[in-house]
Amino acid sequence: MTDEATNVSATKMVKDVLDSKKGALYTLKKTFLAPWRAFDAFTKGTDKALVSPFKILLAILPIMAAFEFVFPNDQMMEALLQELAHISTAGYEAGYESASGQQLTEQELKARYDQSLEENAEWLEFLGEYPIVSLLLNVIIFAVGLKVVYFKRLSAIESAYLSAYMIVPTTIISSGILYSWLAINGFDSGLLFALGASQILYMILMLVYLFQVGKSYYGHGAPGAVIRTVGVLVIMQLIPIAIGAAGAAIGLVNQTP
Repeated sequence: MTDEATNVSATKMVKDVLDSKKGALYTLKKTFLAPWRAFDAFTKGTDKALVSPFKILLAILPIMAAFEFVFPNDQMMEALLQELAHISTAGYEAGYESASGQQLTEQELKARYDQSLEENAEWLEFLGEYPIVSLLLNVIIFAVGLKVVYFKRLSAIESAYLSAYMIVPTTIISSGILYSWLAINGFDSGLLFALGASQILYMILMLVYLFQVGKSYYGHGAPGAVIRTVGVLVIMQLIPIAIGAAGAAIGLVNQTP
């Protein structure tokens, strides 16, 4: 492909993304308001202006890269690790003093702090280095939950599309809160609070979306929609537990002489 053809292709892609009457921006507007309706229109082909949510995920990769450049993930993860370690150490110290009536030495507190850093470092570093992987894992976990709960109504592919249509807007909103906090306050303090607030909003939006899938899209009454929403969330929690248990079992088998 020539340089001229590449430039034309890139220009067309940018125009398609920025077009509010079709493409990514148009799809984002629809998904923010009602992702289940966007899913229905896309899968049935009734709205040709909509694009696949997976294309939107690819489109936001450069934005995620830009945020990472301004707010380096390693710096954010280090600040988060330190906050978690301080909280864990303070809680451990309070519990120890309450139970034993004695105070921990500075050396013991330092050892507890270092232990907390080590316990949290691995998974936080993974999420920081591979944000798109964690995003796709969320899509897969939600898709499995939707498929199990609505197994007669959703195919595996449809579950993935519906999951992605819900995760795209919730991720954008929650990430917007986190990065807005960082832009104002930096990494000095309150990062754990900002992260917690963004995750709470993420879950509230997801609860609303899941409830509306059951009530508005599939026509269940409010009690039925609530039960199905809880069912999806329970399955989502069980999947990582099952994966962790399987990994632990494999590790034990490999260690057995």
